[in-house]
Amino acid sequence: MKTFCLLIITLLFSSVIFAQSSDKMKLINDNYRTGEQLLLELKHKQALKYFEQALKIDPKHTASLRAAGTCYDLLGQYEKALASYLKVLNQNPYFSRVIYYEIGRTYYRLGQYYSALGYFSQFGELQNLNNNYFGLSVEREIQKEAEYLRELSQSMLACQISIDSVQYHNIREVINVGPAINSVGDEYFPYLVNNNSYLYYTKRQSATQKEDVFVSENIKGIWQSGQSLSNFNTKWNEGMTTFVRDGRKMYFTACERETVKGACDIWEAETDGKRVKKAKSLTDFINSDSWDSQASISCDGSIIYFASNRAGGYGGTDIWMSQKEEDGKWSEPKNMGANVNTSGDEEAPFITNDGKTLYFSSTGHFGMGEQDIYFVRKQRDGLWSKPYNLGPPVNSAARELGFFLSADGKMGYFSSDREGGYGGMDIYKFELPAQLISDPITFVEGFVKDKDFGLPVRTTVKIKGHPEIETDERGRFFICFPANEGLKAEVNQMNFQKYQNTFEIPEWDNTKPFTIDLLLEMNVHGFSGNQLEESKTEIVEDKPKPIDLQKVSTLSIYYETNEAALNSRNKNHLDRFLGGIEREKITKVEIIGYADSVGSDAYNLQLSEKRAKEVATFLKDKELVINKVYLEGKGASTEGSNNSENRRVEIIIHSKM
Repeated sequence: MKTFCLLIITLLFSSVIFAQSSDKMKLINDNYRTGEQLLLELKHKQALKYFEQALKIDPKHTASLRAAGTCYDLLGQYEKALASYLKVLNQNPYFSRVIYYEIGRTYYRLGQYYSALGYFSQFGELQNLNNNYFGLSVEREIQKEAEYLRELSQSMLACQISIDSVQYHNIREVINVGPAINSVGDEYFPYLVNNNSYLYYTKRQSATQKEDVFVSENIKGIWQSGQSLSNFNTKWNEGMTTFVRDGRKMYFTACERETVKGACDIWEAETDGKRVKKAKSLTDFINSDSWDSQASISCDGSIIYFASNRAGGYGGTDIWMSQKEEDGKWSEPKNMGANVNTSGDEEAPFITNDGKTLYFSSTGHFGMGEQDIYFVRKQRDGLWSKPYNLGPPVNSAARELGFFLSADGKMGYFSSDREGGYGGMDIYKFELPAQLISDPITFVEGFVKDKDFGLPVRTTVKIKGHPEIETDERGRFFICFPANEGLKAEVNQMNFQKYQNTFEIPEWDNTKPFTIDLLLEMNVHGFSGNQLEESKTEIVEDKPKPIDLQKVSTLSIYYETNEAALNSRNKNHLDRFLGGIEREKITKVEIIGYADSVGSDAYNLQLSEKRAKEVATFLKDKELVINKVYLEGKGASTEGSNNSENRRVEIIIHSKM
C-alpha cells in the first residue's frame, strides 16, 4: 500500500511537471515561430526580441540560438552573433552545416582570419557527409548552402590575402578628426590640400537633406568649424571633390543641374585652393545618361578614375578610367576589370601620386562589414593585382568609404559609420605604415624664362619619358616626377638657342612644389639689315582681350653711336612719360630697339638688343609687365637718312580709356 501511494504521488507530480513543461514549450515555440516570420519579413530587430524571449525561458533552445545569431549577424553585431553560433555548435555540432560558413564569415569580419579560415575549411570538409547527418535541412538552409559553396573558394582566398596583408602592414589606430568637422549627420569623401591647410569634404545633415561640399581650415594645428563652400553649392546635390595636385583644377560630382546628362555627372572647375570658379561639365566620353560620379584625378591630371553604373560593367556601380589625349579631350572610358569590379558596388576610387596603387570601396568583394576599403597595385605587365582588404582597424563591421592620401602619401583619411563617432558617417585618419607608402613623387613646378629679361616664355617643354607639356602665359608648367631621379628637360623655341638641362629632383614634402627655372638664351646671330621682319624676336605674347576703346602712348629715346646704357637724361624722359599713365589701366607694353647702318649686321642686332633690354629692365623695375620685345638691326628705320634717328628705342604703351 505504501508503495502504491508513492507511485500515485509520483505520477501526479510528473503530470504537473509535464503540464508545466508543455506550457513552457508552447510559449517557446510561439515566440520562435513569431520571430521566424518577422525574420522572413526582414524585420530583424523585432524578430530578435521574440528569439530572446524564447531564450529567457530556455537558454539552451538551439533553434532560437541559431535564429538570434542570424539576427545579430544581419544587424552588424558580430561578436554577439559569434557567441550565439558557437553555443549552437557546442550543444549540437550537427545542428546545421551552414552555420560553419557563417561562423567563418563572422570571424573574418572581426579580423580573426586564422579562425575564419579554419571554419571555412570545416564547411568544405562537411560536404562529404550526407544531409541526413544534420538536423536542420530546411529549404532555406539548402539554398544558403548552395550560395555559400559558390563563395567558398573566394572567401578562403580573402582570408589568406588578409593574413598576408596584416603581416605585411600594421596600421596601429584610426583617429576621429573631431567635432569641428564631424556631426550627427554624414561627413565623407575627404580631400586635404597639399599644404594641409584646408580639408574639403561632402556633408549631408540628414538622410532627407541634400549633399553639399564643405571646407574646414586648419589654423595652428586645429581644424576650424566646417563651412559650406561659398558661391559653389546649389539647391541640388554636390559632392566628392578631387584636385590636380598643382591645386589649379578641381573635379566634383554635380547632380540635377540643367546640363547634367544622367542622375549625376562629373564637372570641373578652376580654383586657387580657396575660391572655385568657372565650373562646367566634362565633355567627351566621361559623362553618360547613367550615374557618373566620385572622380579621382591622377597627380598631373592626365588620367581620371570614376564610379558609374553605365552599361558594360559587372553589375551595380563599377570603377572606370579615362585618359586625356594630346588634343586635351578625354578618351572613351575603360572598365577597370574583374580584379576591381564585381556584381556589387565599387565606388570612391583614389589613385596614388605614383599611379601604381588604386584604393576603392566595395560591397562585392568578401569583406568585414557592409562596405570595405580595398587596394590593387599595378604590376610590371601593366595589369592590376588581385584586391587587398585594407584590414582592421580601418575596415570594421560598419561601412567604410572614400579613402584619401595626403600629398606626402603618409596620412590616410576615410569615412565610417562605426560606433563611437559623432553620428552617421564620420571622417577618420590614420598613419600609413611604411609598407603601404607608394613610391615617392615630387610635385615639380617649372618656369621657362628669357635668361636676360626674366620674362616668361610660352613654349613646349619636352621631358624624357613623359608627354610634352605646354607652358602657360607665365611660362609655367607642372609635373609629378619620381623623387631622387634626374629630370631631363629640353626646349626648342624659335629665336632661342636650343635648351637642354638635367635637374636632380629630391624627395619633397609637397606642401609646396619644388621649383625649377629653365632659362633660355636668345639667338642673335645670322641676321641682316634686309631681314627686318625675320629679325623680330618675340619673347612672349599675351594678347589682351578685345577692348572697345584704348589709347596708345609712345616715347622714343635716343643714343649716341655705340651706346646702349640709359643715361640720366633718358631715365628722366622715361619717368616723366610713365608719370602721365595710369598703371591700373595698362593692357600692353611693347619695346622696339633700333640701330643705325654703321657696323656689321650682327653687331647692330646685338646693340639694338642691349638697348631694348636696358629699357625693359628699367620698366620692369617700375613694376610694369613687358608683353613684347622687338629687336631690329641696321636700317630698321627708313624715316630718313639721319643715323641719329635710327639709334633709338621706342616704348609703346596701350591703356584702357
